[in-house]
Amino acid sequence: NDPSIPALFGPKDVITDRSITLKITNYDSFVNYTLSAEKGTAILKGEDVIFTAGSVAGAGAVTINGKRYPIQVTAAYVVKPSITAPAQGATLTTLIFALQSSTFSFVGTSDTHINSDWQVATDTGFTALVVNDVVASPYLTGYQVTVPTNNTTYYARVRHKGQVGGYSQWSDAVSFTINVPNDVYPTGETYV
Repeated sequence: NDPSIPALFGPKDVITDRSITLKITNYDSFVNYTLSAEKGTAILKGEDVIFTAGSVAGAGAVTINGKRYPIQVTAAYVVKPSITAPAQGATLTTLIFALQSSTFSFVGTSDTHINSDWQVATDTGFTALVVNDVVASPYLTGYQVTVPTNNTTYYARVRHKGQVGGYSQWSDAVSFTINVPNDVYPTGETYV
């Protein structure tokens, strides 16, 4: 059991942009270890080899003192959602309405939808936010919004977060206009 020929023990699969820890089972602190990695990076901390996968899936490896240990890097990510309501270009006649998104979806290993980020803004760059909320169940794919002003165009977007895959990309923005008729409000009040 020559310690200059290290034996690694640990997982052989990792998700993109995540880390796994492998143990050198015959570690010797007096041995110099030379380490390299494919499809990621590897560092040595005592008897631990920490492999961090890159962002590209495929066959990877850790090579230590010339001995190669294969590691499979698997892509796992949360699919970019879409806003399903209101429809693009819709005109709403209330300041209180529901945003709806597509269902949670992922690529790779199983995942659980843990929260959603909802944003509503008056600009396409989402710098003038009127809603910026992170919500968990039961508002993962539906969220009630109250906007502050009438006769205004708003933009909405959402992103989903998975337990394993992390955050999705933001959905494409959907624009809609709020146009509440004046006769909806009590007499004598005006809204702009």
